[in-house]
Amino acid sequence: MPQPIGLVTKDGERKTVKALEPASTSRMSDAEFEQGKKEMERKAFVNRKRAEVAVPDKPEYYRNQNVIDSQATQAASSEAVRAKDVSKPKPPGKQAKMHIPVSKGGRQLSINYVWLGSNPLGALEKFNIYSWRTLGHKVNIYTHPFAGASEHTEVTLGLEMGDARVISLSNILAADDTEVGADNPKVHLGDARSILQRWLEAIPKEERPLIEHIFNMVDLTKSYLGGTQRGIVLDMKVGPSIHLQDYAASFDSKLVSYTRGGNTSGELPENQCIGTMQETEDLRKCYAQRFNNKVRGLAEESPEEAWFNQITGYHGRSYKQIKTWLDVATKIPSGKAATTNEFSVSEPGIPGHGPFRVFKRASDQTNKNAGKTKPAEVKSLANDVLEKELSGCGGDQAFFGKAQVAANLLPS
Repeated sequence: MPQPIGLVTKDGERKTVKALEPASTSRMSDAEFEQGKKEMERKAFVNRKRAEVAVPDKPEYYRNQNVIDSQATQAASSEAVRAKDVSKPKPPGKQAKMHIPVSKGGRQLSINYVWLGSNPLGALEKFNIYSWRTLGHKVNIYTHPFAGASEHTEVTLGLEMGDARVISLSNILAADDTEVGADNPKVHLGDARSILQRWLEAIPKEERPLIEHIFNMVDLTKSYLGGTQRGIVLDMKVGPSIHLQDYAASFDSKLVSYTRGGNTSGELPENQCIGTMQETEDLRKCYAQRFNNKVRGLAEESPEEAWFNQITGYHGRSYKQIKTWLDVATKIPSGKAATTNEFSVSEPGIPGHGPFRVFKRASDQTNKNAGKTKPAEVKSLANDVLEKELSGCGGDQAFFGKAQVAANLLPS
């Protein structure tokens, strides 16, 4: 039962109650005494019912609110305090940043992956594909099998129909041979295409190619697709970050790449990320012309020699020459240098930056032995992405479920 207003302490309350009980006196009759007692009890009862509101026991409340020991004043003050509490609740904590899927107004991207070999995709590759698809983006996978195997399909890659668009790299190259037009970037990458076709044909029919041969083909393919196909070419260890839509508009007017691994001299961009969402061919044409002029020097070279570092350098210098490119690893969407952690991205090892997340330490490079990525790091990060970034964004729930399955299959 709430205590009567105006009674500051429990001791004071008991004293007040005692004060309401008049003592007997020899100067009034017993009848007068009883009548007076009943009248005082009635008034006290009425006053208690009028002022029956709850108040804190702590004296600080009265000091802070300047409440005096008066039933009427304290009742009015208590009602005002309660109204103030209702009208101005405590503001909630800042909500975590979330993805904006295409279905909720996000810009749709085309993500172009490269998969050379006869094996199905691994759990990490599937996780990234399903992350993109959860957000409503298109995913194209350009493939070429090894050891004389048949062309890949969704099934041979371990996917289901509709998960991604699987494209034969050799078929695309053959079709591009027939392209014409002075402004067509496919025409301007004729030497690069001829070298890539020769290297693909040099794959042994009954065994796996040398690792140098594989790296050469993959890096040349990424630059070729970056110069001829609308979209962003990414390594399959790369997925979206929650900052994707902050950068998406800039992809329409700039070539995209980054300087993450520190493997190139002069801070040249690397080829783990290449391309643009520009609808016209202007930027792709500029890149095609410059890259082709550099790579044509490999026309007679053996694919079994290590040329991938040179190919990465050709890509970086071509971007530098065009100037209209965005280094998403060090720049904010406007193109200015990043000076805060506003676009920081959780990654294995030190945090990354920008619209993409790389599930691999920046120090974990082919030509480096230190800082290798641990499987447990990747699995833990994938689970964090599911829980904190994808689960509540309102994306495609069917693909989100497939991303969950892929994350569970990651080794730990």
